[in-house]
Amino acid sequence: MQYIQEDGTTEAMRYQLHRCLPIKFKAPALTAKDGQVAIEEFQLAYEKFVIVAPQEDAA
Repeated sequence: MQYIQEDGTTEAMRYQLHRCLPIKFKAPALTAKDGQVAIEEFQLAYEKFVIVAPQEDAA
């Protein structure tokens, strides 16, 4: 997984999940009439979580 900074291009942080499996996903019904913000829930089970330094721009 990557976390990108607000500029939309610069990688701020990188995570590696080993042997992960999605265990829960919840999303609301999308209707344009409501004007509500869609908040989703996504849960993962994993065996190993590694924080990796962001990669430098190769340009």
